[in-house]
Amino acid sequence: LTTKEGQHGWTRFISSPQILSLIDDGEDICVKKIKECNIEVVKSLATAKDLSGSSAIEAAVEKIQTALCDRLPAEGLLCMFHRAEKGKIKSYEPMYQFIDAALSDPHIEQMLLQIYEAGNSFTTAWHRMVTIESMGNDNGIVFKIARVFQNIHKKKDPQGRSAYDLADAKCRNQINLATLFCGKYRLGEKLHQSRTCMVFLAERINANRRGNGRDIVADETATDVTEKKSIDKEEEDLVVVKFMKHKSMYDREIEGRKGLKNRFVIGI
Repeated sequence: LTTKEGQHGWTRFISSPQILSLIDDGEDICVKKIKECNIEVVKSLATAKDLSGSSAIEAAVEKIQTALCDRLPAEGLLCMFHRAEKGKIKSYEPMYQFIDAALSDPHIEQMLLQIYEAGNSFTTAWHRMVTIESMGNDNGIVFKIARVFQNIHKKKDPQGRSAYDLADAKCRNQINLATLFCGKYRLGEKLHQSRTCMVFLAERINANRRGNGRDIVADETATDVTEKKSIDKEEEDLVVVKFMKHKSMYDREIEGRKGLKNRFVIGI
């Protein structure tokens, strides 16, 4: 397998169920070789075999394809996704065996956002995934991807739609859990920083409405937060989140507001 001729010959060998059937445990021999050979050989075999799905190897020798995917988890993740989309497997469950390893691949985000044709329109694997209810299971595919790539929910498909806007309700909830501070606040622009604290503008995301995954920045024309009456209901959910270095500072903030009316002092 160290030469191009050797790789080509072996590729032809594992592509031919008729040849494999002549050798006892032929697919097991191939799997063993895949596990032992260097990653560049695996990549050439995977490319030759078209992991997205129409080769003889896919129909005839599942063990070999799984072995290739194990060595290339990012490709494996997308392979299983596209196979499920094309109806070649019955569910998206096989993706779970690859997701953790796939997220360590430096190219996985780019791969998730590659454009492909789905039905009569063009989209990306990521934008399609967030519309699938089963992808929104607790600690599932969508949660794990959104946790690693904190801004991927803002990415737009070829039609200009963000993944957050397209997301199924369960998937949107998992995106929120993965990206929101305390599961409730989407941090935006930093408004203030000192040696002991930082203050951020944030959007409070309500579970019963979509939100929009927008970039959150301050309105520089507003001089008084209490005077800012918004026609846009979403702006009514803008808050300020303050981080303090020492717990004693937090305790003083709470103590100093005791007995005061929220009409005059912002309550906590």
